[in-house]
Amino acid sequence: MASLLKKLRQVRRLGVSGLIWVIYVILIAPLLHRVLVPIFEVQRQLALLRRYGDVAPRFEALRLRFERTPSQKTSRTRALRDLSPELESIVAGRRQPNKVVPVALIDRNGPGLPLLGSFWSNSVIPPIDFCPGDRHRLLIVDFDGDVGVLKSFRKRKAEFVNELETASALHAAGCGVPDILHVDFDQLEIVYSYIPGVLVREALIRAGADFKARPKDTLYGRFRRKPLVRAERGKPFVSAVMTGAEITRIGSELTAIHRAGFTLEDIKYGNIIIEDKTGAPIFIDFERAFFFKGLSRGLSTYMRDKDSAKLNAHFGTELPTAAGLRDLKKLPGGAIYAPVYVGQGIWWGAIWNPDVGVGRWRYIMRRHLPIPNGGRILDLGANNGYNALQMLHAGAREVVAVELDRAAIEQGLFLRRIYEWRDNIEYKLSYVQGSHGDLPSLPLGRFDQVTAFCTLYYLSRAEMIATVQYIRGLTDVLVQQANTDRLIHRRDDDTFNKASLAFTTQLAPQGGFNAVQVVAPRGYSRPLVISRATSDATLQADLGRSRKDVAVGDLGHAIAGQSPFSVRH
Repeated sequence: MASLLKKLRQVRRLGVSGLIWVIYVILIAPLLHRVLVPIFEVQRQLALLRRYGDVAPRFEALRLRFERTPSQKTSRTRALRDLSPELESIVAGRRQPNKVVPVALIDRNGPGLPLLGSFWSNSVIPPIDFCPGDRHRLLIVDFDGDVGVLKSFRKRKAEFVNELETASALHAAGCGVPDILHVDFDQLEIVYSYIPGVLVREALIRAGADFKARPKDTLYGRFRRKPLVRAERGKPFVSAVMTGAEITRIGSELTAIHRAGFTLEDIKYGNIIIEDKTGAPIFIDFERAFFFKGLSRGLSTYMRDKDSAKLNAHFGTELPTAAGLRDLKKLPGGAIYAPVYVGQGIWWGAIWNPDVGVGRWRYIMRRHLPIPNGGRILDLGANNGYNALQMLHAGAREVVAVELDRAAIEQGLFLRRIYEWRDNIEYKLSYVQGSHGDLPSLPLGRFDQVTAFCTLYYLSRAEMIATVQYIRGLTDVLVQQANTDRLIHRRDDDTFNKASLAFTTQLAPQGGFNAVQVVAPRGYSRPLVISRATSDATLQADLGRSRKDVAVGDLGHAIAGQSPFSVRH
């Protein structure tokens, strides 16, 4: 009976607008976003076509930029003398300033065909087996003593411009791409730094992958897209040529490229090199890449998802996509304490409950919770991090979450990945496993705000006071949430008293906070208590304002005689 009364109370608090929102999330949003998929695909194709529109202004802008800064050389660039002293002695006599000296041709599958009789790599192909690329001419060259890869675009000016824009921007963003050593705007050629390592396609072929086999002689087999066929033929051999860490790094690198504002569009085994010394993935070939900043959120997410789905199909990575998340029935970490709504019809848990998770955020926190823009927040008893992620989305710079339950931490780290995917940004959310009673033993530094939502009252009264006193040394702002719900089953009846609004408002002044504000909607069992430590002058000003705001009602008895406060119903 108590459970039924509680559910009825929750539904009543939703109100008409809240009920409409729940119906939209559960019934309409999933269907709507599936219907939008073909529309997004048409928009994507149109956007990709516009990429090859009038390139003259972009071409001239790039020419001016590279006249000022002709090279993007870093420690990734290797000198010829370091790779092959023997070849260095041959090339030294032919070298001229700002001129390339061809060293080897590059086969379409990766191996080189030496032109000067000497080569440092075991990846060599006999002349009779050499097969050049279809669209671009590729050579390994010497450029002023450094080893580079020359990519000639012949007369494809639009592809040249698109590649150079993308490669230059990704390099500036610190993504895993080669250095740019030289650009010839007359011949439409780019010289990249040579990356000692293995092309993933070549490694898979050596392991036994057969990319040349004809498709199955069926109507379905004939019309299957080549990228899907390549992915199916190469994926079984990926684990034989790459470590799990290398596969994970490929996913992380694509995420970094997306955060820089680009989709690659052309993800395949032949466009990724695994660097020898570091094992880092280096992406190459950007003529089809697309800068998606400025597009609608739905379209840009759809385009990123296309990239991620291709990488997942090729390497078995687990990058989030909207389609994959909609099919996910359970979250890691087991039961969901704080219900979650991500957007695009993606939700988990009882999102209609206004006491926890998204329901609580929508009901009280998004309007009343103070969030320091660019600030650092300590969230005690963070559970799956839903509130922490919302605070980061709203403008906080960092949230340190203290949580005892390992399963909740696992779920929180998973949700961080989901929200980073949704917003295409990195969120600085970190977990510390422990109790809020362990704070004195945790060297966490100072914070702009500390939050403790329905959590401190699980300590003893003495521990609660000691904890708040310690928190005062960490911050000037403490936000607590009381819990006046008497229908909850508790092992200790005293927990009801410690969770009450009366005790919560008394607690902050005992800990050193001298200004208390209460946000308590009528009938809501989880009011916010916002406590600040202020100077005397500020306190007097706040006191004058607060006295005008005090509402004497069903909360009057709970806070009578306390420090300066204001109450909002």
